[in-house]
Amino acid sequence: MGAVAGWVDFNKDLRARRDTAGLMSASLKHRGAGYCGTVIEPHCMLINRQNVASASGDGQQPMKKSAGGEEYILSLDGVLYNNAELRAELEKKGWKFFGRSDSEVVLNAYIEWGAAALNKLDGCFAFAVWQAREKTLFLARDRIGVRPLFFYEYPGGIIFGSEIKALFSNPLCKAEIDNDGLKQIFLLGPGKPHGSGIYRGVREICHAEYLKFNQNGSITRKYWRLTAKENLETLSQASEHTRHLITRAVESQLCFDSRTACFLSGGLDSSIISYIAAEKFKQENKRLETLSVDYENNDVHFLKNEFQPDSDGEYIAVMSDFIGSKHKNVVLKTADIANALQVAAAARDLAGMADIDASMYLACSEAKKEYAVCYSGECADEIFGGYPWYHNPELLHGRTFPWSRSLHMRQKLTAEGILQGNAEDFVQGHYQKTLSETDCLDSDTAQEKRLREMFCLNFNWFMQNLLDRTDRMCMQSGLQVSMPFCDYRLVEYAYNLPWKIKSVNGREKGIMREAFRGILPEKIIERKKSPFPKTFDPAFVEFVKNGARAVLSDTKSVLSGILNKNYILELLDLDVYAAQPWYGQLMRLPQLFGFIMQLDTVFKLYNVRLV
Repeated sequence: MGAVAGWVDFNKDLRARRDTAGLMSASLKHRGAGYCGTVIEPHCMLINRQNVASASGDGQQPMKKSAGGEEYILSLDGVLYNNAELRAELEKKGWKFFGRSDSEVVLNAYIEWGAAALNKLDGCFAFAVWQAREKTLFLARDRIGVRPLFFYEYPGGIIFGSEIKALFSNPLCKAEIDNDGLKQIFLLGPGKPHGSGIYRGVREICHAEYLKFNQNGSITRKYWRLTAKENLETLSQASEHTRHLITRAVESQLCFDSRTACFLSGGLDSSIISYIAAEKFKQENKRLETLSVDYENNDVHFLKNEFQPDSDGEYIAVMSDFIGSKHKNVVLKTADIANALQVAAAARDLAGMADIDASMYLACSEAKKEYAVCYSGECADEIFGGYPWYHNPELLHGRTFPWSRSLHMRQKLTAEGILQGNAEDFVQGHYQKTLSETDCLDSDTAQEKRLREMFCLNFNWFMQNLLDRTDRMCMQSGLQVSMPFCDYRLVEYAYNLPWKIKSVNGREKGIMREAFRGILPEKIIERKKSPFPKTFDPAFVEFVKNGARAVLSDTKSVLSGILNKNYILELLDLDVYAAQPWYGQLMRLPQLFGFIMQLDTVFKLYNVRLV
């Protein structure tokens, strides 16, 4: 784990701005408290932070190397899973290595192949390379978007960093939100459009994208995208292929040098990862450790619903016993979740998923006390059809974002005249853009085309939001979390699996069930999907209700002139679990009130100005 940041300005001598470099670096300390490095050239500064484990001498950054009369400087946040293979390929081309670090492999690969090196890198990463003679900055992210990278461009300069707070640590980047940003927050939030940073002028390098910046400005390019291909495998072949790809992805990410654990919920995704990891650990004469999350008094307060049919406890016990793991159950207290709402908002630099974010932050903080790395089943639902909107015809063909169908409610959250322009046109514009970028085969039926569109909607929107959540919450706690289902080969394969095979037996993630049937306990194979758990404690509901009321009555809050107070007061009097989710499967009225509190927190933290 780590962080990158930097600043290029062709009109300033940045050697006189070490104070700014210090502020930008300090803002990202939570992403790498063990080591920080800074290189400042006349027109470029590069900053890097790493944890203790990755800050050994041969991998210290920013890393410099001269070749062909050019000096290259690298700052990398990330992990390569094909370090050895890529190193061997480069050695055949005459490259000599002085250590074993990923940073040296990435830098040599970039010098050898330029932007084409991205097609050879297998891992999760975000990095910057400065070419001193050419005065060119290169920024890039991994194919899936596991590691974040934001930037702010202005005439003659660019500021960038792993998180938005690094940009705001530079006095040239102001925390301002215009009408477009407000519409993103209230009509689409907590999701955000591809490449958006919400704040005015702040953008994000999209997944599978690179940016080049020089004195002529910037250009961005995609280097990988989902491509439609025909798949003629039988069910048996697809089952074996799926099992092979998942197993390979898990095994390639396992770390035996540090104390590690698997998050285990008893659901299909985490159970598969835990099983594969346990088998591999046994080969190393080690016992896998697993970790789960629960809430105090959850046995009393849990409310069954269509999205969350049961709690996790009995399934966790079945799976832990089956693989022989040393299991720990983390029980989160309601008061701690409530107090962590502000921490979670500050970690995202934006309002997020309320207590769902806060719970993940607390779980990661508890895990960090014992472990350096944990493994999560995040993103299996997006690529293998785990959500209801893949299976419910009304949701599948709804012609809008299926996890955010409450536009009529969202429009009422702000006072009249605040959101300029037509709200439906705004949402539809973003929705239709994603559909237009979906690659299909000429032979695809209308249903097959729609399912590809749904895959891309999930991949580019819902999944990116969950990746943001996981990255910010785990990094805020200092824990590294690996997500094997984000392996790009697995994503490519899942995109082209025929739906009748992907949803075999009419089940969500049907092919995953078939791939591990007879391997995992049948109780796990047949369990209905259940999302990340949340608290149902009435005390939490009262906390966020009171918090929302406090925001409404705070005349010093920027939100006081934005929110439709009468409408929100009406919502505060409703049965909080009667209304359908306004985002995803879990975010009902308590999460909306928490979202308002988080928005107020961030606006005050950065002294946000409306423009």
